[in-house]
Amino acid sequence: MAGLVFPDSLTTREVYRVLKPLSLATARDLAGVLEMSAEQATSGLNRLLESRWVRQDRLGSFIPHGKRSRRWSITPEALEQDGLVGQTMHEEGNRCRLLELLPMVAQFYGILEQIDGLGRFVDFLWPHGLAMDAAARFERGWVAFYWSGPQETAREISKRVDSILEDVEGATEGPVPAWPCLLAWVVSDEWQRELVQRAVPAWMLDGSVSIWCVNDGSRSGVMLPDPELGSGWITQPVRVLDTGGWSWDPRVAASIWSRANGHANSRMLRLAQNFPGINPEMGRLDLGEEAHGKAAERSLRGLDRIGFLDSERNGRDVRYYLDTPGIEALIRLDKATHNDYRNRALSDSWVTRPDRRTHEEGVMGLITDFMAAGLPVAPGWRCEVHMRNWSIEPDGAVLLNRSPYGPVWHLIEYERSARGKVRVGKKMRGHGAQGEEGRPVLVVCYDNRAEANFHAVGETMELQMLTTTIDRLKVHEPLNNWDCWSMYGESVRIG
Repeated sequence: MAGLVFPDSLTTREVYRVLKPLSLATARDLAGVLEMSAEQATSGLNRLLESRWVRQDRLGSFIPHGKRSRRWSITPEALEQDGLVGQTMHEEGNRCRLLELLPMVAQFYGILEQIDGLGRFVDFLWPHGLAMDAAARFERGWVAFYWSGPQETAREISKRVDSILEDVEGATEGPVPAWPCLLAWVVSDEWQRELVQRAVPAWMLDGSVSIWCVNDGSRSGVMLPDPELGSGWITQPVRVLDTGGWSWDPRVAASIWSRANGHANSRMLRLAQNFPGINPEMGRLDLGEEAHGKAAERSLRGLDRIGFLDSERNGRDVRYYLDTPGIEALIRLDKATHNDYRNRALSDSWVTRPDRRTHEEGVMGLITDFMAAGLPVAPGWRCEVHMRNWSIEPDGAVLLNRSPYGPVWHLIEYERSARGKVRVGKKMRGHGAQGEEGRPVLVVCYDNRAEANFHAVGETMELQMLTTTIDRLKVHEPLNNWDCWSMYGESVRIG
């Protein structure tokens, strides 16, 4: 068989050079790295496609209202002709692995064009056996990439940060010890950003860490990496994976990451992961839709229909939670386990404990009100703290813009049963044990008597605490100013 003829031009050479390490990149990804227009990159890719050097697959887009994206890879024939067989992530089994990680791939590739000060892009590595998830090499230094999803705790983040010495020691290329100019953390949401900020040492956070938040699209931390902080480069031979008896095309057809409406689907899966029992209203708020928007509801119904979500109907009320395929898709992405999720998120959920339905509905209603006010929220199972003699198992957390305790995260305790001082004291013991390290607490309690006891216990423990009652929440709509809350008897606004 005659060899492939390369469509030689400056554009195609540059596009092909960058595509080699960036399997499943879009034309926009390549254009950003090469500082050319998307049209130029697409033109080069189309030439390579005509000459059978590359192939394209329609996979999901994670941009709001984005259509499915053309993602590109090098053909087996081109890999053979170029002497690259077994050396890239374009091998079929390796592409299958990247498909499972596609939201991560899309985020990492999209960040490359935002990294200034390190010169031209050179290489990209998907290492195995290291704490970092990926690494990008530029002319003047390199960047370590980390993905942190909802199931990663602060302790696990700390361990990954501490492992960087082992990472670079075992994979350093050449005589110069490797060290990244920048640690780029991509986090699922605002609470995960808070965990990273608390877990990373201050000297590292101030000098060499950037945090990209998927949920709100923000970036914080270092904006311009210093090439003088880094050295060397890490390297590993590419590990060629097999397809496990499930080839590329059937995998693409079955993958949730290859479907249309990728942005809405991914957000609804994450929302249901965080808050088992979400309803369409929570989905609409999460997508930022107008009052009569239908995108969230369509996505939820579609995910229910194909089995990634399950649902329970009570009259007109429909609540959704992850079914096994949905759990599996997210734990593959986040490198967690099925049991981890079930033991943490579902152990006290109404999904597995119907006796908690009234409590959970109250919590979800409060969380929905906070979402409607545009405030970042987190589920209680991600905020738990367990020490030897005490623990905190809140019902959730909210980042308040305005509070007597400042614009910080507050833990939510929705408490219907603890009313007397003894039970209230037991309930708040973990919060009191944290001392100055503790977060402010928002307590929704049963009635005025219970609230008075929470105030008494809170003053004794010197807690930062705001309270309200279930009845005050019910009659206080809309909660624009949130002045149904009180601080030891004094009414306050927290919105």
